[in-house]
Amino acid sequence: MAFIESKNQFWTLPPDIRDLIPSDHICYLVESFVDEMDFSEFEIRYDGSGHPAYHPCIMCKILLQSMLDRVRSSRAIARSVRENVVYIYLAENPQPDFRTISDFRKENKKLITELFKNTVKAAKDLGVIGLEQLSTDGSMVKASASKNNVVLEEVLRVIGEYVKNELKKSIEIDKVEDEHFGNCRGYDQLNESEKHKVKAVVAKYIKQVNKDKSDTRKKEIEDIIKEAVDEFEKDSIEKVSLTDHESRFMKNKKGTFDLTYNTQITVDHKLGIIVANEICQDRTDTYQLKSQIELVEGNCGLLKEGTKICADNGCYSGNNIHFLNQKKLDPYIPEHEEATKTSTESVDDIRFVTSNFKYNEENDEFICPENQKLKFVYEGYDKERKNTDFTKVLNAENVSLV
Repeated sequence: MAFIESKNQFWTLPPDIRDLIPSDHICYLVESFVDEMDFSEFEIRYDGSGHPAYHPCIMCKILLQSMLDRVRSSRAIARSVRENVVYIYLAENPQPDFRTISDFRKENKKLITELFKNTVKAAKDLGVIGLEQLSTDGSMVKASASKNNVVLEEVLRVIGEYVKNELKKSIEIDKVEDEHFGNCRGYDQLNESEKHKVKAVVAKYIKQVNKDKSDTRKKEIEDIIKEAVDEFEKDSIEKVSLTDHESRFMKNKKGTFDLTYNTQITVDHKLGIIVANEICQDRTDTYQLKSQIELVEGNCGLLKEGTKICADNGCYSGNNIHFLNQKKLDPYIPEHEEATKTSTESVDDIRFVTSNFKYNEENDEFICPENQKLKFVYEGYDKERKNTDFTKVLNAENVSLV
């Protein structure tokens, strides 16, 4: 039997890479979409002498294609640029390595956001987004951070002071001894576990500095400590991670606590296209609904009156209902599960939960189970949540509905 042999055959003429890609492949849409974007700001930034940079148009094409292929790893994207004809075509033969791809994503967040907005705008222009019904939901995404690298504020400040002093001396790792820490203010007040944490972290950073022998690395370590300290001042938290200081401890579906981010997504019902997304540090979804609606309107324009807004009971609050009613949107948000009476609770204890209050849109007031009206008085500021909180009054008693 004869077999087709092609291994040792040569091309008479060099092939066109597009002959290897189906004519209806989505990469052509990606190419035409990105080619219409304005990159003049980048061209001005990179104008002048120096090593040529990869054009942001190329980087956006391979990043957008990787999003469609659900490939998030910069190393996997770099491998595709070397081996996958679709990515080779979009990259126009240059092969940026994983670090270049990773740095581009981190340093050009504004451009990536603009790329998403343009995608939503194009979908709207094509008529595949209806904006008649939207659904919003949140999901916890585990951060790439270890619980072992979490420290208390007082421990972090001790680490910061000691690292700052010892890095100036270029101390070697074998000189990190207890007597050095004794000179550090606050160290003697830490317990044994916290003292061990200080010594371990300081030893790690000093080892890195001795290995790199550069002032740049010293500056990076000092910045890590400063950024972590800033998180304590920005948010009322007990512990912060040194490897991912912006992550927060949140309860997952298994009932355990992990260093996590809260991701919010809003989807249009017509074809399930995402029209808004955001990542936050809030442990609940209650305060994210307003932000998502504002993002949708920023991406797609003002929503029409009567647009259906769907969310789970995590978004059920007086603030959210008031906000949606003000914009004349149609909310579909289930109330919180009715409180169950325990052996130690009376009926009166559970009657006045917020889910038992009715809202009168016309008069902007709530009606309690006793048929008493709670009139709007003023807007307060919730320092812990950093959000506006409506306060209502019932028979001269302040009642805060959240």
